[in-house]
Amino acid sequence: MSTTRLFPIDPTNLKHIKLLDEFEKENNGRTPIGIYQKEEETANDINMELVLEEKKQIQDICHIQGYKDMKSCTISFVPKKKKKRKIVSLATNYAMDTLGMEEVFLRINPEDNDMLDYLDSSEYECLGDDKGSIIYLKEKQY
Repeated sequence: MSTTRLFPIDPTNLKHIKLLDEFEKENNGRTPIGIYQKEEETANDINMELVLEEKKQIQDICHIQGYKDMKSCTISFVPKKKKKRKIVSLATNYAMDTLGMEEVFLRINPEDNDMLDYLDSSEYECLGDDKGSIIYLKEKQY
């Protein structure tokens, strides 16, 4: 039986750091998006890595940056060759349901054609280019 779980990385948890190291090795030494910690971070800031784990290995990872008071965040993904990535919808739902976001922006590399095709055929709205990335939006439906 395969167990899949989605969880935020705890930068002080040695098991999480080990999982990240293994992920880097499997992805040609590429560092995941990185664990961001701002010195001036407030309780209003959201700045986290979200991991999709299957069979005790990281399958995918994304970075969520946002603001609780604005109920808005941006999700960035590590480059990966896959037609449909489970983490896209899971991370969007996590941001809306767990973090209470009403607007979720996705920042996509313009060369990630698989991801762009998937988002174009899903319930995400393309907002166009911003500083070399393609931005998509999903708003919470009431």
